[in-house]
Amino acid sequence: MVIFDWDHDGVGDHIGIIEKQLPDGRVRTIEGNTGDPAGRKAEGVYQKTRVTSTILGYGDADG
Repeated sequence: MVIFDWDHDGVGDHIGIIEKQLPDGRVRTIEGNTGDPAGRKAEGVYQKTRVTSTILGYGDADG
């Protein structure tokens, strides 16, 4: 799991599931309650590619 901080205030704004770490440092995620990356306005569950500067932290099942 990855926790995002869009406005860099130290508070988590969104979470996603990491599908893959990409060679350039970005992460490919699966996220719900998010906009369609193709630009349509419908919210849903989509695959996204995110830069690390938006990442507040990570979580795992072991806590």
